[in-house]
Amino acid sequence: MKPIVIVGPTASGKTELSFQLARTFQGEIISADSRQIYKYLNAGTAKPPGQWVPTSSGEEYLSDAIPVHLVDFLDPNHSFNVGEYRRLSQSASEKIKARNKRLIMCGGTGLYIQAFWNGMDPLPLGNPAFRQKLEQAARENGTEKLHRKLVRVDPEAASKIHPRNIQRLIRALEVYELSGKPISSYWSKNIFK
Repeated sequence: MKPIVIVGPTASGKTELSFQLARTFQGEIISADSRQIYKYLNAGTAKPPGQWVPTSSGEEYLSDAIPVHLVDFLDPNHSFNVGEYRRLSQSASEKIKARNKRLIMCGGTGLYIQAFWNGMDPLPLGNPAFRQKLEQAARENGTEKLHRKLVRVDPEAASKIHPRNIQRLIRALEVYELSGKPISSYWSKNIFK
């Protein structure tokens, strides 16, 4: 069964379309949205309203009786990266196939979608102490200083990451610190083909 992928900008009707298609083609939805993964963040994320329902294999999130994977499962104070998304989305895909349902991927986080379909080199795991150090530096000196540091070590990533996007700035600097390679080198080999 061929999968369906729905991408587009915020508030363009992706979620509504994904539910129409799930009903029509007996599908299950995998969210590719970097904000809908978090619990409690319903306003501003367009997370489909639903509830966790016990099943024989654990729990699953149902919205309008349709399983929606990778939504509402992570506390907002936990970090999450594209490698974790790839692992969890691949697992969800296997469950969908095992149930003989159509996979419908829906979202606007292009990096998640590309990682799911094209794979990627495994990024280094996070380093909480290093992240805290950079978060403190951002609080004291602003994110622009972190962005200038990123310009020095990875100009390509710096051109794509907004100077005030602290989460992505820190992750890019963290990858460089841990691997010695710019995060953009992972993108160019695997993600943005």
